[in-house]
Amino acid sequence: MVDKGQKKERKILDYQTHMHILGPNLANSLVIQVSGHAVEKIVHEAHIEIEKGSFKLLDICHHFTAGMKAIATEMQYKGTDECRQACGGVGYHIASGLVSTFTDHATMPTFEGVNVVMLQQSSRYLLK
Repeated sequence: MVDKGQKKERKILDYQTHMHILGPNLANSLVIQVSGHAVEKIVHEAHIEIEKGSFKLLDICHHFTAGMKAIATEMQYKGTDECRQACGGVGYHIASGLVSTFTDHATMPTFEGVNVVMLQQSSRYLLK
């Protein structure tokens, strides 16, 4: 949208309503990325321990990977759709990248069935 008297088009992030939608999704993506690196380190350590014949990290590794899978795929699915909707008609345009991202990742939350199962597996470790 171009304001009267201005030749420059306003960025979508200049609108508070869009920042309210896009900001938390951006923050979620950063948190998932940082958490994913931490889980990756634990998985690597677990592989080293397994090669030595020790399976002590296997439970915690399963807990983190199951929980991260459930949470990250759900956040990605909902977040991409919210961003697509916030962009209006442009969100449906192939050049936005949102359509291919959404369709490529829409199946992720249901590979092992409903994400509830993965969350239950992760929470079971916490209850032990």
